[in-house]
Amino acid sequence: MVRRDAERVSAEIAKTLQAARAEAPKARPDRVTAYQDLIDRGLHGVPENTSEIIAFVADTIDNGKATRAQALGELNELVGRPAEAVECYREATTAWRVLGEVSAILDSSRTARRLQLELDRDLDAATLRLDTALEELAVAVAYDGAPIAHVEWAAAAVELAELYLKGGDPLECSLLLDRVRAGLPVDDADPSLAPLLQAMIDHDRAHDAFPRTLARQLGTVRAVRLLRCEITHLELMLRPTSGEAVRAFDSAARGVERMTDDLPWDNLTGLLGPLAMQVQAQHRRALARFSVTADAARELAVLDGRRAGAAAPPVDSARALQRCRKLAATLAGLDRQDRADAGDLPAIAERVAADLLLELGEPGRALDACERATGLLGTRRVDVRASILLTSARAHLALGRAASGPEAAQHSARARDTAARGMELVEGFRYLASGIYVRDAQLKPWIGLYRLAADVALELGDLDRFLRLVLASKGRRLSWGVRGLDAEAAAGLAELGGLVDEAYGDEAALDAARQLRRLGWDRQLAHLRVEPPPLPHGDDLRRRLEPGEAALFHYWLDERRLAVGLLAPEGLEVAVRVLTPEDRARLDADVALLLAEDTEVGKADRAARPVLDRLDAAVPLLLPDRPERLLGLSRLFISPHGVLHGFPLHLLRPDGAVELGAAVAVSYLPNLAGLCDPVPAPGPHTLVSLTRRARGPAGRPQRALDEFADHLRTLSELHTARGRAFEELTAEPDRLAFNAVLGVPGAERFGVVQIVTHGQNVPAAADSPLEARLWLAASELDGLDLASWHLDGAIVVLTACSSGQRALTGRAEVDGRPATLAGDEVFGLQAGCFAAGASAILGCLWPVAFPVAQAVTVEFHRELLAGHPPDRALQLAVATYRARHPGVLDRPSYRWGPFFLSTRGRPHALPARRIPTKEQTA
Repeated sequence: MVRRDAERVSAEIAKTLQAARAEAPKARPDRVTAYQDLIDRGLHGVPENTSEIIAFVADTIDNGKATRAQALGELNELVGRPAEAVECYREATTAWRVLGEVSAILDSSRTARRLQLELDRDLDAATLRLDTALEELAVAVAYDGAPIAHVEWAAAAVELAELYLKGGDPLECSLLLDRVRAGLPVDDADPSLAPLLQAMIDHDRAHDAFPRTLARQLGTVRAVRLLRCEITHLELMLRPTSGEAVRAFDSAARGVERMTDDLPWDNLTGLLGPLAMQVQAQHRRALARFSVTADAARELAVLDGRRAGAAAPPVDSARALQRCRKLAATLAGLDRQDRADAGDLPAIAERVAADLLLELGEPGRALDACERATGLLGTRRVDVRASILLTSARAHLALGRAASGPEAAQHSARARDTAARGMELVEGFRYLASGIYVRDAQLKPWIGLYRLAADVALELGDLDRFLRLVLASKGRRLSWGVRGLDAEAAAGLAELGGLVDEAYGDEAALDAARQLRRLGWDRQLAHLRVEPPPLPHGDDLRRRLEPGEAALFHYWLDERRLAVGLLAPEGLEVAVRVLTPEDRARLDADVALLLAEDTEVGKADRAARPVLDRLDAAVPLLLPDRPERLLGLSRLFISPHGVLHGFPLHLLRPDGAVELGAAVAVSYLPNLAGLCDPVPAPGPHTLVSLTRRARGPAGRPQRALDEFADHLRTLSELHTARGRAFEELTAEPDRLAFNAVLGVPGAERFGVVQIVTHGQNVPAAADSPLEARLWLAASELDGLDLASWHLDGAIVVLTACSSGQRALTGRAEVDGRPATLAGDEVFGLQAGCFAAGASAILGCLWPVAFPVAQAVTVEFHRELLAGHPPDRALQLAVATYRARHPGVLDRPSYRWGPFFLSTRGRPHALPARRIPTKEQTA
């Protein structure tokens, strides 16, 4: 009897709400009170005698109260009373939380915050409120760990990410989404929910509370799946022309569709009554919410030339433009909620249309489309605005090239100024400290602004401006303020590192621990801004060069046009080389061979030989006119760009006989601006370490390095004989041992640090390129560890396979191959060492045999101790090796060629040390 009364009341409430919703759009505000009375009378129809109320009835009453608050919030919203609606939705959130109704909690809390934002019209205040609420929810999750609290935290984090996106910070949005994805409860793995339903039915059918329990379970699964859908939808808004983002959203949407379509709704209706219809309607509304924007983003992915699927057919520009115009009209006709979900898709659609108009040779109409795109921007997103400015600058450049006289000059100047405005936007985000992960990668697509401005400067003959733009485009923040973190943050990062150690040997667990650690670093560094040094002018750099010195630099203006510059005390010269498609393909293939992930020395050596045999053909492409004059220099700084970071430029033979690295002291600079930056001198002590029994991925043993024990004894004798304090880490040091010595104040005393072990550099298409690794016996060192060390001014010698490589490509693909990292930041083990303050790093581009490594590095140390700076020391070490091994193969560079030196600026010699007399040492 009681159960029938409860069901009857529930049905009456639902009927009342249905009538109220139907009338609400044309109702007066006072009608809300009338419906409130009807709902309250319905609730009073349930008997209040506690002896008769069983769990199901009590649950129904609580549900009725929550539904009442939710419905009144909806009615108040529809009749234009947002303040009252906010209060009702907040009341509903509290009631749903008592009931454990995850889906309803998320619906009511989000609606309350959305209305509050519309009331306040203050996006920053809303972001601050939600950020505070998120921290409170995080405390609740840590306190009880309940799935409901976890899902509510994840939902609030997604909502906060959306606010960041609307507020113009897509990078913070991306950072938050990473955190949510890592912390979201695991969804059921079975594509069908039938087993889950059957288990609940078998367990709970006998209980009066079964219908509500089943509805809650379904609601939780629905909430998790919808959150995954929202995460991928936001990522789609971040990168709407990315095929990868489209595929991720499609996968998440299929999870929601399966739940909507595969459930046996007829049977559930018999079990749940009106609840089944309510859940089904919620599913369909939620999925429909994303369908319009997802379809639009999917279309943009094709129109922008980045295929949503590998086999997508090409689209000619004229037809693509028609489809883009149709899409823009569809987006313009969306209702308020869909427009909010679409974000900046209308503006992006106009920008894509402008790009297509440029392809069709109509730069004037492209400019008009860019103006419309700017007017449609609904957020403060820097990346979208920068992309519009890039297309505008391209249009002005095209108009200038088609014109002549003053008109051409006017358009060129506008292209330059427009690109400068875009670069100013990019620079505002590029050097936030966590950019070594998320931020730089997010803004790299718009690095084309720098390229375009550099191209214009070359056309106008302004070589000094061109050089400054090259310096601005390449990564300039080589060291960054990890040490600025407080003690609590540093302890938290150390704890995350411990998780990696605990998981070592279990590949799946290790990947998860690494991801958590990376997210922890990003979170701690997210708001720590480290400005790069100011950009020097060409005259400043020339004054830094001494007689007999020069700087060779490269800059890709596009995929096949390469600017080759030579800066000397006498002046600056720049030539543009146009590579044929075959030349570019051969260059990419050669670098891929040299940087292959196979660390077996024999295979790497065999792969390198044909590449080195073809080097002479690259001289006219990669060296300046009259290249033989480079052999007369005493020192050459080389600053490559893009794929050339993986090419052994020091092995080029300007005269067809002698390699640059054998004739001249060569050092590679990530950015020539480093010549003007102060770099500390190396300290007076030396530290070496040897890991004899390193273990690689999944705990796999690597080749033993026992033969290096004699090598370290030789180094000890050399350094102590020159009066330097020589320290060796304990046998088989682990990560904690390294950090205990080098990660504390006072480690600056080590002016030379040599690490002998196996390792793995950044794989192609890495998500987190600072995580290149050195393998130890039972743990690992990565760029995050190295970045927290105190290496001020140190010369670091990395005796590990391919230890000098750096990431050259990202996950995105262009024409079937990984896209170059256009920002040209420093990644890999070099990034960690430079971040810690190292002045120079000796590494290898590809694996090298032990006898060669021992011979070259011993001579390198010997020349360092003789007072030579590291670039000159490497040149002399190579000369000694060649003299002792005449006729090694046809090209001795097969053996010594992998060694190269990277520096932050001008290399420093070791400080002079007085050699103690016999009486002093007695």
